Amino acid sequence: MGFTTDDDTWKVKRINNTPAVEIVPSNMKGKVEDGATTLTGTAAVVKGDAYDSVAAAVKSKYGVQYRIMDLMSKVSRRVKRDKGDPGVGIVITLSD
Repeated sequence: MGFTTDDDTWKVKRINNTPAVEIVPSNMKGKVEDGATTLTGTAAVVKGDAYDSVAAAVKSKYGVQYRIMDLMSKVSRRVKRDKGDPGVGIVITLSD
């Protein structure tokens, strides 16, 4: 399981400090259904080829939605004049 994000987000800072995560299903607004099952696991920040694999999987699943979010991220970085790496992948491994 994975997703992409900018390298300067709070998610990346938090995962670098504490890789333990909990995953709970929710709707697009973040509302969790009563009785939803919580899964636990660990998250890792990836770059390079691993990032490319995560980005390709997300792009394949979400298509135009992913491209729009990626474009917004690039525009935001231009406005901030940020020359850093445009993104990283977050890979989550669920516990047994």
